[in-house]
This record gives sequence, structure tokens and C-alpha cells, in this order.
Amino acid sequence: MIEPRPVPGRRTPERRAEPPRPPPAIPVPAKKPRRWLRRIGWLFLLVVLWCGWAGYAVYDLSSSLDTEDAIGLERRVDWSRVREGLRDDLRVMLGSPSSGEMAADSTVDPLITQRAIVALVRSARLNERGWEMDPRPGRGFDLLRIRYAFFTGGPFAFRVDLKPDSDSAKRPLVLLFRWTGDWRLTRVFLPGDAFGNTPPAPVAPAAQPSAPAAPSASAPAPVQTAAKTPPPPDAQRVMLYEEDPTDPNGKSYQGWVVWRAEPSKTGNPADAAIICQVAIPDRPMSVTLTMRRNADRALPASHTIDVKFDIPANSPTQGVLDVAGIMMKPNEEASGQQLAGTRVKVSKDIFLMGLSAIDLDVQQNMQILKDRPWIGIPFVYGAGQRAVLSIEKGETGSKIINDTVAQWTPPAPAAASTPAPAPEARGQRR
Repeated sequence: MIEPRPVPGRRTPERRAEPPRPPPAIPVPAKKPRRWLRRIGWLFLLVVLWCGWAGYAVYDLSSSLDTEDAIGLERRVDWSRVREGLRDDLRVMLGSPSSGEMAADSTVDPLITQRAIVALVRSARLNERGWEMDPRPGRGFDLLRIRYAFFTGGPFAFRVDLKPDSDSAKRPLVLLFRWTGDWRLTRVFLPGDAFGNTPPAPVAPAAQPSAPAAPSASAPAPVQTAAKTPPPPDAQRVMLYEEDPTDPNGKSYQGWVVWRAEPSKTGNPADAAIICQVAIPDRPMSVTLTMRRNADRALPASHTIDVKFDIPANSPTQGVLDVAGIMMKPNEEASGQQLAGTRVKVSKDIFLMGLSAIDLDVQQNMQILKDRPWIGIPFVYGAGQRAVLSIEKGETGSKIINDTVAQWTPPAPAAASTPAPAPEARGQRR
């Protein structure tokens, strides 16, 4: 290679050294979201979908009522269970709380037809002997009437409180949906102050006018009549113990209870129910217990006990806040043993007890239910006072419970008695 010769008098330009190049940047991998964030996201999505499913069931029921879609109503309403629950409530609420007599079937049956139940859910225009049948088709219940809607007692029970279209009933109409592969209406709880059947409030002595004499004599008449009403011939004793801030010994009230056996409407003896109706005129208060075998496979309970308190709306106790459980007691004042199970507060004064379905618990519950002569219900008033209701079974209650529990219990398999003659038969063949 021939290099160029330098020109005389000129310097050859020097080559500047290039600065060192920085090393190539190493790409930083993007941070992946943490696993717990993914799990929270999926869990939140499932909760939203589950709540939306329950909400859609309520909307679908309203739309089916609006269009009178028979298929939609059959999909969203368990008619047999709704009728059974309404029958028990109406027999008590339309009956006589003072004497413990149930309402006749001729009074109850027209109110548990499919048309009557549709009219009840649509508007709940209650009157003294039931509710008005809506003659105008094509109207579902107004969603603006919903006062409360959320899960109760677990993720498989959804409760909706509807405001009745009535001036006499201030408490809500409660719709209970249960998930059995899909959300269906299984129970309708009537307002506790419906039909004007709530016991009257006592008249305070200070509120009684002193003049004129005629109104003064007639004012306390209802209270005196209620207090002097004799109990029915087959009634048993009841005691109500309450806390009193001014008296360390508390207060006690006497009452009575009437035990009745409700035969099965389906012909199956195992579907019979036990009804215990309590009346305490001096308080005033009435309590109804309904015990039956659980036929709902989606509900993990062997038996259910509905506890319903009927307390005047203007009572200083402010209703019942909670029920601690159901105790079986050897005597009136003992604490007793609690039935194994869980409780669900359906509405302000209505509670549902689900007894444990575990075999050992079922045997123990049924055994102490038959053996212990007293039933105790500890509860808390809305005003914060604690109370205990002691109910005597007596001969009538014990016989009804023993007979009904025997109907609930499935018969022992007969195959155990057949293998005995088998060896003789084989020996004869030989």
C-alpha cells in the first residue's frame, strides 16, 4: 500500500481517540403481579358475581310477576314450601292468641293459593283477615319498596325486606331466597303486626284520666280482661324472667302454653310439625315455636325450629334483638343443655333455628328433647335487657313431642332380622 507523502510545511492531523462506548443496557424484566393480588382479584370477582346472581333472581321474580310468566314463576318460587310456611303463620296469626286456638282451614286455605301468594308479593295490601287480591294483572312488586336486601345466615340464603302497602302494618314483609342450584323463593314471612292480632299494650296507671268517671272506668277494661282470662284446659305453665336495672331480683311474669301437633298435609307422617303457642297476658307477649323435620337438602340441618315473637310496636322492650339458643332444662330454674345447631335472624322478631345434621348431635338433640320437661329460650330485647322464657312440656307436650319424634325417626331396616333362618335353610338343602 502506497502512503501519501506529507506535504512540506504541513503537519499531519492527529486522529483523536474516540471515547469508550458504554456497555449495552441489560433489559430489566417487568415485575409480575404477586399471587395474593391475583387471588384477591379472583375472590372479589366471584363475590360480585354471586351477589349479582342473587340480585338478578329478585329482579327476575319481579319481572315474572309483571308479565305473569308461569315458567318464570315456577323457576323462581318453590310453591310447596312457601304454602307450608304461610299456612303455619296464618293459622297462628289469624287464630286466637288468648285461648291458643288456631284458625280454621276454611280461613287459611284461600290465602295460600298461587293467586293469593302472587297478590301478597306484589303489593301486600293487608287487612284484618288477610290481604287484598290484586285484580289488575301485569304488575310486579315495586323495587323501590325494598328496604333491605343481603345474605342472612350464610352465602346460600338471601333476604329481601319489602314495605307492605298497608297503614296498619309497619314491619316489613320478608322474602327468603335459598340457593338450590339456582336462587328460589322458599319462604314468605308475614309482618309481625299484621291483621291487628298483636297483643294490646298495657295502660299505665299514670295515664288513666281521673275525670270524668265513666271513661276512667272503661279505660283499663281491656287490660283487666286480658289478665283475668283463664288459660285453656290443656294449657301448661310458662314463666318469663327479665332483668330490671332498679331491682337486682328482676321481674317475672306468668303465662301459659298450648301444645298442638300439626299433621302432615302430604300424607307422609314424617312431615308432621309440633306447634307450641305461648301467651303472657301480663307483659303482654305471645311466642310461637314450630318444630319440624328439615326436608330441604340445601340446608345443612336435621330439624328446624321457627321462633316468632309477637310484641306490641310501642312496647318499651323494642322487640327482640337476638336469641341465644334453645335450652332443654330439667326444671324451671335450671340453666339446661342447649340443642346443637345454629340460628338465623330472619326479621326483627322472627328467628330460625337449624339443628345440627351430624348423627351424634341428632341423636342427642332428639333424646334431650324428649327427656327434659322444660324448654328455655334466653333472648335479648332491643332495649338491651336480657330475659329467659321457660316453657313447661307437661303431659300434653311430652306426648305430642314423643309421638312426633317417633314419626320423624325413620324405621330401622328389617334386613337385620332375616339372616337368622338362613343357616337352617342351607342345612336342609345339604
